[in-house]
Amino acid sequence: MVSPTATCYSSFSAAIRAATGGRVRLPATARPGSVTSQTIDGWDADPATTFVLSIDYKDADFNGPSLTWTQTSNCGNFQAASMPGGWNDVISSLVTSTGCANTLYQNVNFGGMTVSISKNTSRSGLGSFNDLTSSQKWCTAKPC
Repeated sequence: MVSPTATCYSSFSAAIRAATGGRVRLPATARPGSVTSQTIDGWDADPATTFVLSIDYKDADFNGPSLTWTQTSNCGNFQAASMPGGWNDVISSLVTSTGCANTLYQNVNFGGMTVSISKNTSRSGLGSFNDLTSSQKWCTAKPC
């Protein structure tokens, strides 16, 4: 399994520009909730560029700061054994894309309770799993 790289950006539009290799340039005022999995999958992806696996949001309804997970190939078997700084136990909504399903884990190293998200899905809230994610996996079909 390969771990996606986490990178911080000054704005949501800057993160999307980087994640799409500059193909998508959103206005600086773009809100994360305006981007859906269908929008991401509709971008004309070049196999040699970066693919968006999912976008995590700190708040419900795709609000607050976002974390965009990317990889240099279409969905496969990817994992993050722990969340990057500032992202442990804070995810409240997410969007999966690029044909990826996503499994969220309560503990680091894929332990504890899980919630599995279908591929190409938007979840505006995580219910009882709100603010519990400490590690994640991405794969082509749930559960990962």
